[in-house]
Amino acid sequence: MNKTNIHTAHCDVWETQDSTEPLVAPPPGYAPDTAQYLTGIRPVYDSLGRVMAQLAGIFLLYLSSQQRELPLDHGMFNLAQEQLDSCEEQLRALRIPHQARRHHGLLSEMCKHLQQVSKRIDSIETHQRNIFDDTDTRLLMRQLNKAQRCFIATSEPGAHLSPVDFSHACCSCGVSKGV
Repeated sequence: MNKTNIHTAHCDVWETQDSTEPLVAPPPGYAPDTAQYLTGIRPVYDSLGRVMAQLAGIFLLYLSSQQRELPLDHGMFNLAQEQLDSCEEQLRALRIPHQARRHHGLLSEMCKHLQQVSKRIDSIETHQRNIFDDTDTRLLMRQLNKAQRCFIATSEPGAHLSPVDFSHACCSCGVSKGV
């Protein structure tokens, strides 16, 4: 039995939730159109957090590799990219009330930073060993940092938009599902 606390590519924690179904009742204390936006944006917010964590994890694998090779688990990388593309589509489809324009703009900016991260990670594999240098590493880390700042800035705990979700703090999908 594989005892791991790392999410495998087929773990259901990576599944994007259907944004057409409200996950929670509209948060109290907001104007109706803002509450509707916040309810609709939650699956996108949660997915962006997972995508950011996945891309950062893949990059960490590269940084910790002795030979500076990227042992990409293509299933995870491809899934992160698919979820990021889906988030961008969902963001474009949402009706944005005036009060939420800044929030929506920051989430769109986060998507752009994560797309840059994804492109840079993908380019690592196209470079020969050790050509991806410290400048590239710093640029990638800056993009991850900018994405994280957007993520934190768009948190709204009263609407269940929080960068920390302890329900996925320790995955034992390999153990719990008997993999």
